[in-house]
Amino acid sequence: MFVACVRHAAAVVRGGDKVLSEEGVYQAELAAKELARWKIVFSLIVHSSKTRARQTAEIFQKTLNLSSVTYISHNADPNGDPEMLWHEIDSLNESGRNVLIVSHLPLVEYFTSLILTRDPNLVSFRFSPASWALVELNNRPILMEFFAFP
Repeated sequence: MFVACVRHAAAVVRGGDKVLSEEGVYQAELAAKELARWKIVFSLIVHSSKTRARQTAEIFQKTLNLSSVTYISHNADPNGDPEMLWHEIDSLNESGRNVLIVSHLPLVEYFTSLILTRDPNLVSFRFSPASWALVELNNRPILMEFFAFP
């Protein structure tokens, strides 16, 4: 099973909501194209309730040509609980499908640390907008690739 942990792309405030900027759309498309090199089919996409995360998830879904089930989780919101998010994904993902998660700082960093080490505070990742970490979860977690914009 693969888990891709993605930070939403660059956003701006419009009408009281944070939405992807033009640069953010470009970042998300480029980041998704980089992830596509792995040729992994993600059957489940989980994103936060925030517009910028939904927009990023939609770009990944379109770029990767996925017909995935999409699930909105408040546990993926910026101050969500990484352990609660993992339990929620585990309950949604009974068959061990590959999962794409789109979230925010600091949650995406804590969640990646949690799935790699079982401790959300042990590993320090620095996710820039539209960055992602691809983790393979089989016998033991392996960080397959980390993609980040400078």
